[in-house]
Amino acid sequence: MPVTSLEAVQVPLKYPTALIYVDESAVKASAGRFFVVGAVKARKPGLLMRAVRDIRDRHDFRDEFKFSKISRAKLPVFCEVIDVLEQSDAHIAACVVDRTKGADPFAGEDAQWLAHARVTAKLLVGIINRRELASALLDEVSTPKGCAFDDTVRDMVNRRMRATSLVSAACVDSACNDGVQLADLVAGAVAHQRGQGNRTASPTSHKGKAAARLAA
Repeated sequence: MPVTSLEAVQVPLKYPTALIYVDESAVKASAGRFFVVGAVKARKPGLLMRAVRDIRDRHDFRDEFKFSKISRAKLPVFCEVIDVLEQSDAHIAACVVDRTKGADPFAGEDAQWLAHARVTAKLLVGIINRRELASALLDEVSTPKGCAFDDTVRDMVNRRMRATSLVSAACVDSACNDGVQLADLVAGAVAHQRGQGNRTASPTSHKGKAAARLAA
């Protein structure tokens, strides 16, 4: 018998769950060749965040772990963060929009935030397993009054998957959330490596070294 809206659904104990952190590269949707949305999916996000906190404490690091913040002095700390990410159960992914090839989702009549939501939803659909319940923390995106980026993304994902696979989604200030900063690190590294292929970014720069370490 199909489940109706009035019937309770009990999720089995130890059913797979995940928390997904999402952020885009520093390149805005309105400029630049590449627009990249990065994601870090963790089944044990608490352990990952505690490991990142340990790095902050040991180095008294108070800056953000964003790709744009990488410098010569900060590179060793960022390398530690990348190693922690690699050693965790996290799955990283990215969705790349090359505005010079194929259809540009930002070139139509739709609002920029709505096009951004579609790209984000496409990424989430690709990394959420069918047998899994997920939640997502997204970097804040400006929207008109009465419109919510997080609610829109959640609805898009669940319609595509024909299930309530993304149980909840919420926008947060990335400056206050290390997980979303890790997603920015992923997005920035992917965008940088795409720039290397286009000869607009150097693989031997500090950012290039961090991107290579993340890709290894």
